Amino acid sequence: MSEENLINENQEIETDTQDIDANAQQIVIPTTKLRFPKLTNITITQKPSNLCDPSATGVMALGIGCLVLAFHDLGITPVSHALTIPWIIFLLGAMQVIPGIIDAFRKNLFGATVFTMYGFFWIANGCGHYLSRHGDEEAMEGGAQHTAMAIFGYFIFNIAPTLAALTLNKALFFAMLFIQITLGIIFFELLGFYGATAAGVGLLFIAFTCFYFCLAELVNQIGGGEIIPKGKPFIVIKKKNILESEH
Repeated sequence: MSEENLINENQEIETDTQDIDANAQQIVIPTTKLRFPKLTNITITQKPSNLCDPSATGVMALGIGCLVLAFHDLGITPVSHALTIPWIIFLLGAMQVIPGIIDAFRKNLFGATVFTMYGFFWIANGCGHYLSRHGDEEAMEGGAQHTAMAIFGYFIFNIAPTLAALTLNKALFFAMLFIQITLGIIFFELLGFYGATAAGVGLLFIAFTCFYFCLAELVNQIGGGEIIPKGKPFIVIKKKNILESEH
């Protein structure tokens, strides 16, 4: 190949390269600024539970159990105290634990805590009543003082759900308030300050309040509206949105 041909080919290659560089300078890559929408008023929804609300069952069992104990303490049904043990273990005990477990599956912290705590309290109380009357001499002598210490512990515990009930409804708050007062009365009764009449009156107030709450819960849920009022909460807490961002 002659030198002239090589020079011509090199010139053509250089010319093509210059054309490519010129075209490359004309290529413009479009760029856009990404904008994200403002995240406000986000609502997080949970899948509804297939389990029904057990609060009416647990509260009604509590009301009937308290009514039985109240009639006994007031002397209306002068029977042996041992006959109250089945009502304590099954209605006040088991029928509180079962709603508490169901509320735990429903992610209801209030019901899961209160029902289970008081359910096991009454089961232990029933067993203590039995052992204090049919156990050894030491259990029979120190049973009341032993139970009084447990009552004092639950008196402290009950402060939290009573305050929480202020944000729920009036009927539930008064039920928790009467439980609080009655726990204090039973504590001093077990220490020998007075008889069982005062505790019987407190248990009556608990029973009637529970009956009203259960009636309102059943009728309102079945009727699909507030037919029997439970009362608006004393304290209304406004919940803020979880996520908020600026533009």
